Formats: sequence, C-alpha cells, structure tokens
Amino acid sequence: MTAIFVHPDGTFRPYEDGVGPSTPENIDDLFKSLKETKKNLAIFIHGGLVTGPHGKDAADTFDTNFKSEAQTISIVWRSGFWTALEKLLANTQNYLHTSTIQTKAVALANQFQNRVVRQADLDLDTCEKLVVESLSPSDLTQYQQSLRQNRTRHPNTSTFEGVVWHAVRIVSRVLYRETHHRMHAFGATVEEETLREILSLIGQDHLGEEIWGEMKNEAAAMWVPENGSSGVNQPVGTYLLTGLNKHIEWAKAQQIPFRVDLVVHSAGAIVACELFDSLHSPEFNLIKFRNVVFLAPACRSRKFQTSILPFANSRYESFRLFAMDVHHEKVDHMVQTGLFERIYPSSLLYFVSALCEPSDAQGPSLAFAEDFLGDGCILGLMQHRGDGLPYKEFPILRDIWDFLAIHNHLVLTPTPKTATIGMRGGAIDHGDFTTDPLIVESIQYLMR
Repeated sequence: MTAIFVHPDGTFRPYEDGVGPSTPENIDDLFKSLKETKKNLAIFIHGGLVTGPHGKDAADTFDTNFKSEAQTISIVWRSGFWTALEKLLANTQNYLHTSTIQTKAVALANQFQNRVVRQADLDLDTCEKLVVESLSPSDLTQYQQSLRQNRTRHPNTSTFEGVVWHAVRIVSRVLYRETHHRMHAFGATVEEETLREILSLIGQDHLGEEIWGEMKNEAAAMWVPENGSSGVNQPVGTYLLTGLNKHIEWAKAQQIPFRVDLVVHSAGAIVACELFDSLHSPEFNLIKFRNVVFLAPACRSRKFQTSILPFANSRYESFRLFAMDVHHEKVDHMVQTGLFERIYPSSLLYFVSALCEPSDAQGPSLAFAEDFLGDGCILGLMQHRGDGLPYKEFPILRDIWDFLAIHNHLVLTPTPKTATIGMRGGAIDHGDFTTDPLIVESIQYLMR
C-alpha cells in the first residue's frame, strides 16, 4: 500500500467516484509491514488541486522516487479546489462585459506602469483622484455620467453601466497597492483587481476565499479527535498518528532505529500545519520527524508561524523549504494553456495571495497588516520574505525569516550548478516540485 485515501469529511468513507477507499485495516497493515521490514517511513501530502486518480498517480510517483530510502505512504485528499476555481473563473468570463472592462482597465493601468508616483502610502480616494485625472476627455465624460447615475461603491448588477467607472475602480486599487509596495507582477496585479471587480459585479465578492476556506476545512477534518468513532467514520489522519505513535513506542522498546520523514507540496502544507496542531495531544507524545520538507508551500505565513515554528527541535530535527525565486514565481503561469492562461498570467501562489486569502486588517490599518487585501502573505512566496520592505516590518514575517535564514533551511530554485547536494533544485513551475530531478535527488540525500 502506497496511499491512504481521505474522504472530504476527513474519514475513511469512499469517494463518490469509487476511488480508494482505504480502511483502518490498511493502516494497521502498514505498521505490521514496518515491524517486519524495519524500514523508515516517508509520508507525502500532495497539493489541493488534484482529483482522486491524480492523487494516486502522485502517490505512485513518490513511491517510485523514494521507496529505496523508506516505506512510503501518501495521504491522498481531494479538495475539489480546481473544479471550484474553474467555475469561479468561468463565471467571471461569462459575465457580459468582462472583456470590455478588462480591456479598458489594462489600457488605463498601462498609463501608470512606468509613471513615478512620488507620494507613498496614498489612501484609496487619493489614488482614485489620480486615476480620474489621467482619463481622456471622452472617458472622463463617461465616468462623470456614471457618477450622476448614483452608482454605489459596491455595485451588484448584470447590466452594462459605465465601463470606465469600473476601470477606474480597478486601477485605483492597483495604484493603491503600488504605493504601499504590495504589488505582484504588474500585469498579474491588474488581472487580480479586475477579477475582484467582476466578482463584485456578479455578487460573488468572497468566492475565492470561500473556496479556499472550504479546502482548509477539509485539510483539518482528517486530524480531529476520534471521539468514540469507529470503522470508516474515524478520522484518517488521527488514526494514522495513533498507529505511528504506537510503532515508535514499539521500536524504542526493541531498540530498533526508526525515522519518519514528512514531504508536502503546495496546499499539502496546510494539511501539514493541521497535523502539527494535532501533536499537542498527549496521545502523540513520541512523534518526532527527522526531516520536514516543504515544496512550494501554499499555507499562510501566519499559520506556519503558529503551527510549525513552535515545534522546531522538539517535533522535527531538520526543516527545508524549496521555493522558486521571485523572478521565476512571477513568470510561472498558473496553467500553461487554455482559459486560465488568458485570464491570469502568474503563479498559483500569487493567485491564492491575491484572491483566496482574506486580509486580517480592517479600516485605516489595512496598509500596515502583513496580510494586505490583494497580497496575503504565503509561505512559499519569496516576495514575502521578512528581510525586505515592507515585509520586514511585520514581526510574524521576521520570525519566519530568522528561522529560514538558518543554514540549509531554504533552497531557492533554480539553484546554481555549484549548489551542494541536498540543496539543489531546478523547478521553475509550481507543479514540477515533486518531480524535478534535482529536488528528488536532494530529498533522497536527506533521507539517507
């Protein structure tokens, strides 16, 4: 067995499409096998953008790459995020005037791309005034006509009313983010704010947050306490940790060396954070990982700081994060072909940062939060490193950067040819981190 299939409610129940299912007995058999082979264990958690069959493929690939180092087991969970994301973006493209608003916003934003805005930290109203001042006479007439029609600040309509008015709102937010140093790539930022405006128009302002939030709930469900549940109704992650703790106790009693490694990719980092939260339970007092490896993690920086950092040394011996450098992250398209490439020209992590993570701040303090609307801080985004402005102003990000700056905790890909073994990576696409030969080689080295 190389995979454990988790139902969206966190239990052993089968998927509706028949993929899996796993049973508690499968996990029992895993630990029986480990007693016989006396192998180490490597646990893998894939990202949240896959279906059940693709999760099984990811598990098979992980096993192929690392079975010579350890017994592998992959947690296959299916969030449905990709299907929901397709629906979200399709909804915005099906809105009658999306392309017209988008074209006008891009044209208007391009006027500001190379323009120096000397004032810093402008409020949104000031940014809007600057954008309105840049309008052509004909666009200004249309904008003023929209104002006379008593448009609200948060419209909810399916009819065409004032393309220029919407474009001004979009570009004002782009300029606001620029003056607060919270831009992503310029084109990506314009597209992010355009999507935010269209979602508002169709009455789905928080759809991205709701989809991502549902995935987080599914990531947490597998680690809840058993509370008397039995059979297929038991939480899969909790059952796995119970078995793991017992096996570690057995290995110690038999004086058999036993090591556990944890490798997670993308939204799998959210699952891993929930795993570590569950380790506060005394039932799992013996569990300690040798290596924890995060590949392009999509978890929120704040979540990592509260869930993973406190366990340094006590629950894991070594930590390594592989992530793309800022340049390659910005030019990595979320999908290389089709609808998504046309809509959004940057990476999945930037998309999540812009539209799936809410801001913690409200009102005037918005600009001073580490999670800024449109730029929620994601662990795998090196733009959010805590060693540069404005991010180093935030204690949470400084704590994380102090941790990552410790020797060998961070690998930025692609690495130079001179990089030492265990610190090599060539991934320049978010989806390639689990298969990149140099990263695979590095993890194999850590496991030996």
